[in-house]
Amino acid sequence: PDYPECKHKGDDNTSRERWLLSEEVPGVSDGTWSCPHESVSGYDKCVFHLPVADRPSDIDATEAFLEAVAAAADLDTRTQRRRQVQFIDAEFESFDIAGERLETGASNYINLAHATIPDANFGGTIIDAPIRFPHARFTGESNFLDAQFNGLVGLRGTIFSGTARFKGATFNRPISAKHARFEEAAYFWHTVFKRHAIFYHVDFEGYAYFRGVDFDNYVRFSEAHFHDEAWFELGEFGDDADFIETRFEGPHSFVAAEFERTTNFSEVIAAGEMDLTDTH
Repeated sequence: PDYPECKHKGDDNTSRERWLLSEEVPGVSDGTWSCPHESVSGYDKCVFHLPVADRPSDIDATEAFLEAVAAAADLDTRTQRRRQVQFIDAEFESFDIAGERLETGASNYINLAHATIPDANFGGTIIDAPIRFPHARFTGESNFLDAQFNGLVGLRGTIFSGTARFKGATFNRPISAKHARFEEAAYFWHTVFKRHAIFYHVDFEGYAYFRGVDFDNYVRFSEAHFHDEAWFELGEFGDDADFIETRFEGPHSFVAAEFERTTNFSEVIAAGEMDLTDTH
């Protein structure tokens, strides 16, 4: 099926590039993106766009996703490889890829823009390709425990409607979560960020737990909004940290956190108590 580009334009008609559906994206022509995947036999849509209720019982969208990603590296052209890993507006019935390894060849990014991803399980998964989830929605609990991301990670405008667990995950390349929203608790316990991490204007509506987090590179929380408790105890900030205009509605702790370079808390709005005991 075809997907008019305007379907994924922001409420304020912001640039289409933000939605990863510009003319530079393979498959977009005259403002319309066309799905590259074959239709399910007897239907006019592929497994990723066929409503879950209409899918034959012997079809598993998650398995089809893994097969499509694995096949990408063997395709002849970069355009073919990029098209192969487009899952824009996909809907999964569940998404358990725990322990898998995702490779696409030549750094072709996996595009899950606007996808609906229930009960995601990336536990122990190794992702060797860039992966983007702009404006995707994770429903139910999302598990990224001990996952390893070796490519760029894009979470712009992504919504996590259930608890999100990133305990022990490692991001070896930059991650950008601008304007993302965590509607329940977010756990980044002992998560490692090797390159820069951008949490600009992120909404943490539930408990935000960054205990023992390791930011080896620049981290930006400017204009982020912590609606509940925020904990950065024992966190290590190896480069500049930006908390400009960050809003803390509840208690927030940086007990025993280490800041090795400049940390900017200018214009922070703190309704709750800040604990900086033993911070250095």
